[in-house]
Amino acid sequence: GAFPQLDMGEVLNAEQGWYNCSQLTSFPAMNSAKCTRFDAAWMNCSQLSSFGQVDTQSCTNFSNAWRNCSSLTSFPDLNLSAGTNFNSAWRDCTGLTSWPGSDPYEMAAGIYFYDCWNGCTNLVNFPANVFYASGAHRFNNAWKDCPNLSPQSIENILVSIDSIMSGIPGNVGLGGTTTPESAWTATALSAKASLVTKGWTIDSNP
Repeated sequence: GAFPQLDMGEVLNAEQGWYNCSQLTSFPAMNSAKCTRFDAAWMNCSQLSSFGQVDTQSCTNFSNAWRNCSSLTSFPDLNLSAGTNFNSAWRDCTGLTSWPGSDPYEMAAGIYFYDCWNGCTNLVNFPANVFYASGAHRFNNAWKDCPNLSPQSIENILVSIDSIMSGIPGNVGLGGTTTPESAWTATALSAKASLVTKGWTIDSNP
């Protein structure tokens, strides 16, 4: 069912807060302005279909936060700007069809994106200008097994990553059943070539 309204204004750590609440269908807006950790907070909430405006402005660790929330079909445009770790944050959210991203560089501090959207099998639309921070970025398998990503979304992803002009070269995971390179736009192919020149590895279908 639904979770009651919460005020967590003084809480600093919500790690595994609602982990494995498999009967939870709705989560309300929540004051959690000081919370720095939401890792695995809603992991395996497989019936969660409604998620409110949770205050995430201070959170740095979102790893596994919504992993296996397979009933979510949309996601609110939360303030993710302080997050550095997004490993597996939305992995296997099979109901998601689009990613919000109305604000430029909404993941401005993000560095770790291992498996972030891996297995989001219905994800079609991914916005531009999501990634910005310098550092040792890791996108290994980030969009693996996302068979419905549009060519424009792949362009948005690669151009956004290519805009990161410093840091240790990494790996961009667009493999599995993702749209093959033969269907990529010329701009996407150009961004890929630029990343390869910088030492990046791009996993994708030919």
